Amino acid sequence: MDGFQRKIIRLLSENSRASVSDIASELGASRKKVKETIDRLVDKKIIKRFTIELAQEAEFTSQPFRALFNIRLVAPNCRQLFADLQKHDEILGAWSISSSDIDMMVLVEAKDVEVVENVRNSVARHPLVQTMYTNSILTTWRDPRSNSRRDGEADV
Repeated sequence: MDGFQRKIIRLLSENSRASVSDIASELGASRKKVKETIDRLVDKKIIKRFTIELAQEAEFTSQPFRALFNIRLVAPNCRQLFADLQKHDEILGAWSISSSDIDMMVLVEAKDVEVVENVRNSVARHPLVQTMYTNSILTTWRDPRSNSRRDGEADV
């Protein structure tokens, strides 16, 4: 590894969100040279991932609370409901469902149950929502977002 690569790694270690332009400016190099060097470091698996460091008091230092909202609509208009739900940052996913009882499922994640309850109350008051019930997620055995698995490990 050469000195230029080491400097880039040092800057990224200090701030993994630093832009290529900022790094180039700091090093007095072209943006293209910095980008190509970072790409090579990633290709060679010298840089495995770009991460963040959370403060101890940050949200989600413990397990977040997750729930599934099962929603029946007064009219089949999942697209409109989803458009209106976009204001909730806690919503991780939403699906139209082929079911006689449910039109839509919504996955919600927040730092605690109270935040999920507030989102739930907001969704339940939506004029398109006829009925709604909630399933709390107790254990996540596999999360496709993180590729993590739990093989028989119990949640405590």
